[in-house]
Amino acid sequence: GGGSMPLETFIIDPVVPWANGPFQGGIVSYQPATGAWDLILWVGAEYYPYVPDFIEEGRVHGFSKRIPTNLENLNLLSAEESRIVLVHPRAGYDHRHHTRHHDTSHWASVLPRILRPDASASGECNHPIESDHQTTNCTFSLWDLAGHPKATTNRHRVTLREPLDENEPIIFAGIETPSVTYEVANLVDGFSPYDTGKEIKWYPAIFCVLPLTHFEFVTADESAIPAEAVELLKLTVDHFPPEDGSGIEPSKELIASIALRGQLVPMIVEKVNPKRDDHYLISDGRRRKLAIDAINAARQEDGFGEKLMPYWVVVMDTDQSESNMRVDALHTLTANLLRERNEAMEASAIGMLTDDGHGHEDIA
Repeated sequence: GGGSMPLETFIIDPVVPWANGPFQGGIVSYQPATGAWDLILWVGAEYYPYVPDFIEEGRVHGFSKRIPTNLENLNLLSAEESRIVLVHPRAGYDHRHHTRHHDTSHWASVLPRILRPDASASGECNHPIESDHQTTNCTFSLWDLAGHPKATTNRHRVTLREPLDENEPIIFAGIETPSVTYEVANLVDGFSPYDTGKEIKWYPAIFCVLPLTHFEFVTADESAIPAEAVELLKLTVDHFPPEDGSGIEPSKELIASIALRGQLVPMIVEKVNPKRDDHYLISDGRRRKLAIDAINAARQEDGFGEKLMPYWVVVMDTDQSESNMRVDALHTLTANLLRERNEAMEASAIGMLTDDGHGHEDIA
């Protein structure tokens, strides 16, 4: 989208060797350099034989990885600070091969989308392959290695592209995986380990670091979703468009209940713009919103400096293919969470309605 960074920016070049062996589920690890907790995940070669198979699937379909809900220290991850660190058993290699100079202005379809080499480009490959035609541990050359016909597996099929001129060498290779197809530059003939007969010595390494954006709880049974798997957001009045004055007004009983006990049932909202988190439309719970508006208006008029009540909401995905949870199911899942959060608020609310001399009618 607008303002987004190229995927190549998140590639770690050169790779960082991983010496702890394969693992399942994930590892939550504290990073002193950033002061945040990162999620380290293993990308298996049985599903993604080569690193670019995983990256190019993510380029087309987005990145997602399954993790267990009981993963140790999972609660320490933060969507604002944590990162996803990816390890693949074939990310590092110990051999030399000749690659081709990348010029994306002429090879628009060839991946990765970088100029190579480009010594002045931050985050892109600057290995001197143009000067000596050799590279060691260049992460971006994994795309070239994956394009050799002998790299073919049952989940990674390579087809050489026919040259436009019979005097030109074949310089492109098409790759087909179960989820995506992409095109890479072919290795210079005769200089790859596939041609020389030397064994490719792969080793596990970190090849990519992505921002962690959110979690999704995946299940076919709505009743099996735990309440802690549903994310409650705390919004302010600025997150909603101005009221148009239409609709059913909240009852005095609803206003009094929310003022006394807090908001026990969340509003269900949808994003106005799926790519932004600053504006929402209410799909269920408009009277609850108007009741909180009335309470906050009374608090402002009193002039006692009381904090305004927030609006607790759950965001409903507008893409029903990704989220088809019923509104009543969301209510059930989140009501207990809100009750727990409002236990402390209840005592102060009682004091507001009795000791300070304010009754239900005054607040309404």
